[in-house]
Amino acid sequence: MESFGEELLRAILVKLPTRDLARCSCVSRQWRTVVGEPSFRRLHASATHVVSGPPETLAVTEIRGMRIRLEAVVLNVASKKTMCRITDLAGGYGPTNACNGFLCFAANAQDWHVCVCNPVTGDKIKIAPPPENKDVGSRMYAMGFSALTKQYKLFRLSFHHRDHSGHYLDVYTLGGHDGWRRNPHLLPCRARYNCEFPPPVLIDGKLYVLGEPAEYRQASDKIIVIDVDSETHCVHHLPEEFTGAVIAAMHAFNLSGQLCIAMRLAGQQRLRFWVMPPLLGMSLFGDWELRYTFDMSVDDDGREDKSRGAWFDDGDGMLCYRLHDHLYQYDTTNNKEEVDGSMQWDHDIQLPEVPPQEKQRWNVYSGYCPSLVSPRLAFASPMTSPGHIDEQELFEKALVHALRRKKTLNLKKPFPTNVGLPDCTGDDVLPKGFASQNSNQST
Repeated sequence: MESFGEELLRAILVKLPTRDLARCSCVSRQWRTVVGEPSFRRLHASATHVVSGPPETLAVTEIRGMRIRLEAVVLNVASKKTMCRITDLAGGYGPTNACNGFLCFAANAQDWHVCVCNPVTGDKIKIAPPPENKDVGSRMYAMGFSALTKQYKLFRLSFHHRDHSGHYLDVYTLGGHDGWRRNPHLLPCRARYNCEFPPPVLIDGKLYVLGEPAEYRQASDKIIVIDVDSETHCVHHLPEEFTGAVIAAMHAFNLSGQLCIAMRLAGQQRLRFWVMPPLLGMSLFGDWELRYTFDMSVDDDGREDKSRGAWFDDGDGMLCYRLHDHLYQYDTTNNKEEVDGSMQWDHDIQLPEVPPQEKQRWNVYSGYCPSLVSPRLAFASPMTSPGHIDEQELFEKALVHALRRKKTLNLKKPFPTNVGLPDCTGDDVLPKGFASQNSNQST
């Protein structure tokens, strides 16, 4: 049984924010042991102050240069220190989206695994993709979470070449035993994600993916909506202003629980933020709302607007927009009036210059909620129930306690030292090489 002191320590530590809890591992061996217990990390991740906390924003720098591998540097906008560096992925990989405490990496290549990482601990798992049709020309991945079932799912959207119709949606429940499954209903349109297109957006259990425009440099006029729980999908149309418009920039992001589309037309300086009306099930009602309009007062000088991005900081209510080497911020908590039909930015911040010797880019990924839970544990096979894991933990703790007690008794016959128990620390509760009963998932 746990001592009263350890129970009290657990009760105190579970009330700390995730970032402070991670630092507690450096206080003492006892604190590190408590923080490293998988059951304690699950308990902390489900605590009210963690679940109800505002989502944070990650900035991920992708460095390639002459390297054959990707070096991804993960930063949390709310912290001054680097969270982690990922250096063991091939150069074709890139981040797709953030989902709670995890960051998903994938590649637009056939037969490449999907990587799910916890940027706090650096722990990762890889999931093998499903078989693919020969007529598929491109693909994209997105990770989603259902608060109703507490399940994480991977979605793969596979698209034919432009002269074909019908596109596939495959779904994989992380921790499930059914493997990948093909949605019987084809996707009605293509979608695209690269450095010039926004990543999938996860809001309230639904994934939003901008459809591919009919022509290059045109605005998307539709958006694919995928319900994570039911795995159903549909398409909704964007405001009429988008149809056939030639754009300079277009972004999709989460604005306080609503989908927001930021768009600037080519040859114009007005940047408009449109908010999607609420969804009732998978049916849309109401009209799109034009929430904010800004006069950017920029001169593109003929260059394409690739260094860009839009996001919302829930912590301080700051609307952010990146354009080239400038970051514009607008405080949405203060009521302000329009001047000549547009709002005024509160801040115009000069961004640091990217080192010229490196071929790198960076982007922001919102919807991140820090957690210490390992993806190996969060996505454990259902054949290994949480109760079974807890029993194993209790056994291991009791065994170690008994062995340490014998050591303190200073017996004449010491305990054998060649038992061969693995030295596991932190969240590595599963030995290397562990594979779930689903052959499509590898760790």
